[in-house]
Amino acid sequence: DQVPVEGAATDAAPAAPVAAEPAPPAASAAPESPTEAFEMPTPVPTGPEVAVLLSSDVRSEPRVAADTIIDQINAGENVTLLEKTPDGGWYHIRNERSVAGWVVAGSLDVPPEIAEQLPLPNEPTGPSLADQFQPIGRTPLSDGTCPDTHPIKGARNTQNEPVYVMPDNPFYDQTESTVCFATQAEAEQAGYQLWQEGVAE
Repeated sequence: DQVPVEGAATDAAPAAPVAAEPAPPAASAAPESPTEAFEMPTPVPTGPEVAVLLSSDVRSEPRVAADTIIDQINAGENVTLLEKTPDGGWYHIRNERSVAGWVVAGSLDVPPEIAEQLPLPNEPTGPSLADQFQPIGRTPLSDGTCPDTHPIKGARNTQNEPVYVMPDNPFYDQTESTVCFATQAEAEQAGYQLWQEGVAE
């Protein structure tokens, strides 16, 4: 018998190397999508447009007082109607300069069917408009005249200044009023001055 010699070749085939399993590919991080802050624009209130009949003040509140005047509307312009007071004496409008405020009803040409559809101010809680605002003066009658209880006419002169016209003024009947006052003190409290030179516009 042949004794195997150490280091001699043998008939057994060498063992095949075991292939290493490839490592799974590393999960790629999902690209981060930039998040952009997006703010919804505040909607601008809309409503029907009507014509301005008489130049008048735009007020921050539905009452006649010197400290409530914030802008004006002029005859021939158009305004957007937003709301009305419960008594229909004032309209909340936005004018052609995008100023929103209150104007006396007699200064606008509002068809009755449009006036009926206008909403009232949102008053879920708290006092009513009548409780919040104690108005000075009142709106003219439907024919543009002032009632006997408030005979003094409030209007604007040719310099667009607020003036009041007394019943004994020779131009009283020709004056188109936008507000009526009971007394001179009331008119002056609202920021109107006595007009004595002629007809106010």
